[in-house]
Amino acid sequence: MKHNSPLNSTEDRMIKILNYLFFCDGWILLQDLAAQVGATEKAVMETLEQIKTRWGQTLGIYSDPKRGLILQSRSTAQLRAAISSILRESETFRLIQLLYKSPFGSAADYAQQLYISVSSLRRLVSKLNRIFSDMNMQIHSRDNELYLTAKNEAYLCKHIACTYIEMFGLDQATTGMGYEADALRHIVFDHILDSNYMTEDLTIDYYIAFAAVILTRYNQGFEGIGQQMANLPAPDKTIEMWQWPENLQAYMKQTFPHVHSRHLTMMRRIFQQTNLPSTHTPEAQAIISKASQTLSGIYEQVQLQASSALLQKLAVQFYYLYLDFTTYPYPTSLFLDRVDYFVRGYHQANPQLCAIVSTELEKLIKSISPNMLIQQNTIVYRCCLSDPRLCSQVPAARILLIHDLGYEAARIWSQRLQQALQINGNQSGMVVDTLLYDKLDQKQVPADYDLVLTTNLDLKAHAVPLLLIDDYPTGKSIGKVLNRLRQGNAQVKSAATVTAAVTAVPKDMQQLVL
Repeated sequence: MKHNSPLNSTEDRMIKILNYLFFCDGWILLQDLAAQVGATEKAVMETLEQIKTRWGQTLGIYSDPKRGLILQSRSTAQLRAAISSILRESETFRLIQLLYKSPFGSAADYAQQLYISVSSLRRLVSKLNRIFSDMNMQIHSRDNELYLTAKNEAYLCKHIACTYIEMFGLDQATTGMGYEADALRHIVFDHILDSNYMTEDLTIDYYIAFAAVILTRYNQGFEGIGQQMANLPAPDKTIEMWQWPENLQAYMKQTFPHVHSRHLTMMRRIFQQTNLPSTHTPEAQAIISKASQTLSGIYEQVQLQASSALLQKLAVQFYYLYLDFTTYPYPTSLFLDRVDYFVRGYHQANPQLCAIVSTELEKLIKSISPNMLIQQNTIVYRCCLSDPRLCSQVPAARILLIHDLGYEAARIWSQRLQQALQINGNQSGMVVDTLLYDKLDQKQVPADYDLVLTTNLDLKAHAVPLLLIDDYPTGKSIGKVLNRLRQGNAQVKSAATVTAAVTAVPKDMQQLVL
C-alpha cells in the first residue's frame, strides 16, 4: 500500500502522535498509541524519542513504565509551533512554496534549493501528483520546467491558504495570503467542507477556523443556515466561538452532511478544555477572578454595560494571553496591544476604554507577576518571524556558523538569523558567514567574529564564545542567540582566549545547547 500523505512516514507519524497525545484525556500505553497511529511499537518509540528530544520539555511529555505516556501541555500555540516546524522542514511544503512563489523553474534548480537530488525530486513530484489527483491539482513538467496547476485559481488559493494555516496559524496566514481574516476563514471553510478532504485528520487550527466560520454563518444567516429546523431557535447574534450551542451540532450535521461527527466532537472538546474555568488550577482561578474584577471596574469607569458572562469570557482570554506571555518573553507594549485588542473587538475600538484597559491591566499583571513585564528592547523571535515588533536593537555583529549538520540546516540558520534583523526595515549590520567544518584550518576558528554557532565540540581554543545549536532553528533558539548577542557582545570582543571568553560570558551561555 502506497503512503498517501504529502509528508514522509516519519513526519506524518510525528504529527499524528502529537495530535493524539494532545487530545488524549490522560495516560496512554505505548501499544494503544501505536494502534491509534497505525504504526509498529518500535516505530512509534523511535518517533517519540525524536519528539521528546525537540519538544518534550516544552509540551510536558512524560513516560512511565506502567502508565504509559502523557502530554501535560494544553497550549494550542505550543502544539502548533511543533507541528509548524515539522511542516516547514518537510521537502513537500518547501517544494509547494517554491512552485507557488517561483513557478517554471527547472527540476535541477528546485532540487538544488531543496538540497536533494533531481531523482529524489522527481519521486517526490510523482508522489504528490498521486495525492493531488483527488484534489484536481497537478505538478506539470514542460520543457523541463515545473509548475503547479489547479482546476481554477480559487481552488489553488484554498489549498495554499490551508497550507499557510498549517504552517503559521490562522492569524499569520491572513498576512501571508493577503486576505482579511474573515475572508480567509470562509475560503478555508469551503475547502474543509470538501468530502474527500474531510476524511483526513485535522489539526487544531483547522478545527478553530472551521468552527469560527460555521458560527459566523450561523449568526449571520449565510448560505441558508438561517433556514430553521423545527427544534431550533432563531440564530443568536451573541454566540461566540467558546459558546457552543447544544443544538448547533445537530443543525450543522444536517446542513453540512460531509462534516464528520468526530470533527464536531473534537471542536467541542477544544473549546471546553480551553475556556471552561472549572478546568483551571486554583492559581488560574485566582488570576481569572482578579482579571474579571479589574475588567468590571474598567467597564464601570467608561459607563458600559457588561454581563457577568462576558466579563468571565474576557477574563479567561486574558488568562490565556498571560500564559502565552509567561512562556515567551514579549515586550510589555505588545502584550498590552494583544490584551486591549480583544476588548476592542467588542466595543468598536472605543478609545477611552482601550486607554483604561492598557493602564489597568498593566497594573494587574504587575500585581500577579512583578517580574513578567520586561524591557522594550528585549529580543524575542517567535516562529516564522511572526511579529516585526519583536526584533530590535541588536548590535552590529559578525556571526560564524560552522556546520557539519547539512547544507539545508545551515542555510536555514543563516537565513533566519539575517531575516530576524531585516524585518520592517530594521538593518542592524549583522553578518552571518557559514563555513563547512571540514574546511577549518586545523580546526582553528577565526578570531574576527563576535559569536560562533556550531554543532561540533571538537574545536581548538579560539577567541570567540561558542554556542552549541541543534540542526534546525526554532523561534526560541533564534531568540536566545540574538538576546545573548545583545547582552554579551561588548564583553565578548575583549576576550583573548576561549577560557577568557567563557569567563566573560554569563554562566548559562557557557554550555548553551539551543
